[in-house]
Amino acid sequence: GAAFSGSTDLPPGTTGAADELVASLPREREAERRELTAVLSTARFLRTLSSDRPTPVLLADLGAAAVAANAAGSQPLRVWPLAYLAVLEALAGRLSRAERLARDVAAGWADRPRAEGSPCPAVAVAQAWVHLNRFELEAARACADRAQAQKAGSPDARLTAPLAAV
Repeated sequence: GAAFSGSTDLPPGTTGAADELVASLPREREAERRELTAVLSTARFLRTLSSDRPTPVLLADLGAAAVAANAAGSQPLRVWPLAYLAVLEALAGRLSRAERLARDVAAGWADRPRAEGSPCPAVAVAQAWVHLNRFELEAARACADRAQAQKAGSPDARLTAPLAAV
């Protein structure tokens, strides 16, 4: 929307230069190459998310980030795009898929040493929308409250704005 619009473009050649630098890593550094490719893909996705680019571009970048993270074997990078995908699926009314993705992401965050669970409110946002669409109002409110509590210091805080209605 307009509140988040603005240029998220990098200076010309920046993205290509980063890709070329990663591609120039020697063969014996393949693991690092895959990890850096995943980081760049996630950065592209997050940049697209904060722009006003159309949904197909967002979904393409989201998919590329998830694929690159899987190729790198990076669980932390893998769960971020899946968390956003859970939100998009919930908003599109695909509740079972959103619920499954949210469960997978929550399990991925559980492997992290962080005691309070997901550092990203997107999972709780997706769960709140699922419960709301199923008229499970108490569960929706609990998830909305959890998302509000997790938004502090998160780049995903704007995702919690629609939950004020819950």
